This record gives sequence, C-alpha cells and structure tokens, in this order.
Amino acid sequence: MSWLHERVLRCAKDIDSLISRRGYESYVPDLEKYSWKNTVWTSTHFRKAHLQLINNEERGVIILHATVFPHVDDPSPIWGFDIVCGKSKITGAFLDYSPVGPSTMNTWFKHQVQDLGWNKTRELPEWAQAIFSPNMVAVGNIQTEEDLEKFIGIGLTSLEYYLAQVGEERRPIGRRYEEEQNHYCRRQKENPHVVSSMVSMGYDEDLVRTFVET
Repeated sequence: MSWLHERVLRCAKDIDSLISRRGYESYVPDLEKYSWKNTVWTSTHFRKAHLQLINNEERGVIILHATVFPHVDDPSPIWGFDIVCGKSKITGAFLDYSPVGPSTMNTWFKHQVQDLGWNKTRELPEWAQAIFSPNMVAVGNIQTEEDLEKFIGIGLTSLEYYLAQVGEERRPIGRRYEEEQNHYCRRQKENPHVVSSMVSMGYDEDLVRTFVET
C-alpha cells in the first residue's frame, strides 16, 4: 500500500473518531447490502453524519466521502469532505461548509480558507455551483505529501470546529431548513461521476443507483 493510500485511510479513521465523540452510531438496515463501508451517526447536536469509504485495492482507488447535516431547525451549513485517490495521486479533493441559512459558521469558514493557494484549482460544474459555497476548497492533482497534509489538516480542523458549533444556533420555533437540505441532496444526485466511477470499479450499476437515490 502506498503512502498516499495509507494517509487517506488514516484520514477516514480520524473523521470517524471525531464524529463518534459527538454522536452515536445509527443502525441503518439498508446499508448492509452495500459492500463498501458506510457509517451513519446522529445526535442532539446534528441531524445526520455519514462516512462512506470505498477501498478498491484491485484498481488502486480509494473514495472517501463524508457529510454532516444540521437539524432542520438549525441554519448551520452542511459540512462536506471528499477525497478521490488514484494509484499515484489525488485526482480530486473537496471541502465545504455548504450554506443552508444565515450562520456565523459560514463566516468562520470563509476566513479559514480565503487565503489558500493550490497548484491547480478545479472549475465546478453547474450542479455543484448551485449548492456549494463560493469559499469551497476544490483541488485536483495532489501528488505531494505536503499538499495532502495541508488539505487533510484543513478538513479535520473544519470538522472539529463544525462539531463544536453545530446545534448552537438551533431555533425550535421559527424557520426550518429542511427544503434547503433536500435541495442539496437533489443536486448532489446530479453528479454523474458517482455512478460511473463506481461502475468502472466493478460495482453493480443497479446497486449503485439504488444507493445514490435512497
């Protein structure tokens, strides 16, 4: 196993550990039919957290996807983190506080990432621009340990802060943000690369589409 794969897998463990400290794991029966790792949490602080890890050793590909959704009476953003790792480089790395409502967390994230510089930024497709913040970190072609450590460090720092703050702005009586969260999910489903990349790794297309849709 390459240092690149080892580092991404260790990052997945760190995300798992951070979320587990603030939430409790939920049993979701339907997830048992998928051969890749899926862990779901909930808590009084957040509505749902999900960690998805696909480690296809045969093809040398690792996909790490993690999200945390606030409760629907909370204007906090949705935390999202993705790494797509090939045999010798990170082909895509993404981090965002995707806005749902007016929240001080949006401003914090902007200040954390506004001065970042990378060797190659990625232009986002229309579906992504519709839901991700202007401050989203989107990087392609990460090949060095320094760049990977930098991205993972920012990601874990943003998750620690998020988990410490989410739920603090809940308003049980007043505006609800369920539609904004559903809009985020609907636009995510428009990403054609989720199904195509997993099918190319040998996963059954119908099974993958069921996973994405449900």
